[in-house]
Amino acid sequence: MIDEAERRFPVRIKMAVPAGGFGTRLTDINAWLDTNCGADGWAMPPAGFRGVVNDAVAIYFLDPASAAGFVARWCAISKVEIANGESLLGHKGEYSSAIPAEQLRTADPKYLIIAPCGFDLERTLREQAVLERYPWWGELQAVRNGNVAFADGNLFFNRSGMTVVPTAQIIAEILHGVPFDASTEGVHWCWAGSPVARDARSASVSRS
Repeated sequence: MIDEAERRFPVRIKMAVPAGGFGTRLTDINAWLDTNCGADGWAMPPAGFRGVVNDAVAIYFLDPASAAGFVARWCAISKVEIANGESLLGHKGEYSSAIPAEQLRTADPKYLIIAPCGFDLERTLREQAVLERYPWWGELQAVRNGNVAFADGNLFFNRSGMTVVPTAQIIAEILHGVPFDASTEGVHWCWAGSPVARDARSASVSRS
């Protein structure tokens, strides 16, 4: 089965199995694969061979776009890890969820990237004034040290598709200050204290 999958499908990814197994989530994964790749467009043979240990599964795809879409949908945390960062409040194998303010304060991350689903950069920047109204906002070290970035969550971060790699590159530029090719600062993301963010904040306050 492994040999057949490798002959038919040129693209392979490895996905770690959560400590408690996939449970019903495996059904959701299979349904997503059938819908987005076609029933004959992917394969998941047994693990334990070809460098895939038993605590992981290998998923084969016909093309890189399908694999990138799967990673964006089911392996979002890997974008942060690819950029040599650590996600403090997100965990592999779990769905995203609302985070209480107290939990964010306790984690007190060094960097914060604000990239809501469905919001482009311009729309995301309007949330800066909203966040600043919370009394705990100024207590976060990321805020005190100027390490809050606003980003396009609609085109990047929350989208399944070919923007997986550019998203990781944006995160790397934010965390390490090293752009890939041309810098995307001011285009797809910006710092909270930048002129772009200040102008957006002023516009947001004037509308409220």
